[in-house]
Amino acid sequence: MPARAPRNRTLSCTDAEIARLSRGIMRVDSPVGVGRIEGRVVAGDIFRVAKYLPSAFADLLILDPPYNLTKTFNGARFARKDADAYRSWFARLVEALVPTMKPDATIYVCSDWRTSTLISPVLESHFRVRNRITWERGKGRGARTNWKNDSEDVWFCTRSDRYCFDVDAVKLKRKVLAPYKADGRPKDWRREERGDFRLTHPSNIWTDLTVPFWSMPENTDHPTQKPEKMIAKLILASSKAGDLVFDPFLGSGATAAVAEKLSRRWCGVEIDETYLCWALKRIAAAKVRDYINSLPDFLTEAVADSPRAVGDALETLVAKEFGSFLGEWRREYSSDFARRAMADMAFSDKEGIYSVVDVKTHREDTRFNMPALTSVERLSRFYESDANVFSILVVDYSVSRTKLTASKVLFCPIEFLDWECLTVGALGWGQIQLADAKDIRVMEGYSRKKWMLQLCAAMSEFYPREIDKIRGRMERFEAVRTYWTSREDVWA
Repeated sequence: MPARAPRNRTLSCTDAEIARLSRGIMRVDSPVGVGRIEGRVVAGDIFRVAKYLPSAFADLLILDPPYNLTKTFNGARFARKDADAYRSWFARLVEALVPTMKPDATIYVCSDWRTSTLISPVLESHFRVRNRITWERGKGRGARTNWKNDSEDVWFCTRSDRYCFDVDAVKLKRKVLAPYKADGRPKDWRREERGDFRLTHPSNIWTDLTVPFWSMPENTDHPTQKPEKMIAKLILASSKAGDLVFDPFLGSGATAAVAEKLSRRWCGVEIDETYLCWALKRIAAAKVRDYINSLPDFLTEAVADSPRAVGDALETLVAKEFGSFLGEWRREYSSDFARRAMADMAFSDKEGIYSVVDVKTHREDTRFNMPALTSVERLSRFYESDANVFSILVVDYSVSRTKLTASKVLFCPIEFLDWECLTVGALGWGQIQLADAKDIRVMEGYSRKKWMLQLCAAMSEFYPREIDKIRGRMERFEAVRTYWTSREDVWA
């Protein structure tokens, strides 16, 4: 995992996270039913995997294959082909995917302008082509002798004339410059506090998007990642809640993460397992963040002004539902007995790993926050077993009146945290604390042994300082004793 600037929010995984998350990756080598693949990421080449997938299971297929460009995907190189070779490759891909689609399914196909000329005849031969959306990327390289290449295409196709398209879900809110009235009343617009607005039908030119970049939590190092907002438009327009969305080139998981947020079922296939781990991390964070953001206002005005009270309420709500977020990974879960062990939740997984999870919250407008994570003595005893894991779940949030919005969720074992962002507080044996909740750093490498030895080194520096403080306090009260011993008791 490359080193990043403190404010860089690009999502990535440590080697240890990849080792843990990869346990959630599915592999298929025989026919499977839709119940097996729903909500799962599947590793493999789609040409091989497709023959094992169920027939007619997808309501919506979002296809973002390699364009006819030379591009490297995490070390794997896709080389540009001549036109006939790419057209033939794409035709074989479509033929492999058509059986996975329901008769009334929709397919969206991403491409660049060059690739569009190659795939258009293939799409025409298999589907009813409804439209071609062109969206502005928001960045691209300039050229001295050509127009800047700053757009991509999304082809909108259906299998039949019976298909889902919910135009109301994707209408755009536009300011009305010349409000028109009929019989003295607004015609097709409404007056609001911020002005006059109209809901307009969306066109096939999209200029309200940008490719993800370093300051966006959805950003990853995938070279052709699509913006979540774009995927959301496609899903909202061409599926209903509960429909199944299929992405055969899942990449870093944008389709799965958005489908999860929009209450759609989903399945994704991807050949690169590192990308799948990024996807699983995005999906897990999305489940917690979007559960919080979907809650009705649960704060009173008095509670909203108290970060401690808000944090307590959030911890209770997350603990209540966290077991459902773990899915098939968990074997047992509790949000009760773990409290006696200074954590909020505990679960065991199918491999016998026992995890306790402490929920911490950080209000974004708080100037300084040093939350305590756990007792050093408790952690040292807990980690005498390799089957035990102490994890933290940190929720960054903002509050507007009584509305709470979660912006970021971090879930990881404590030993993934760099000691550069940790400190030790003087309570009991000592408490591991975040030095500043605004600056949480996840390490590039990972070794529990190395991390625990760093803890021992930190305590070797901490205790002598505490002993010096205690000596100073003892000397102070020896002086107090001497003072009071020599005084006459005038209050007797």
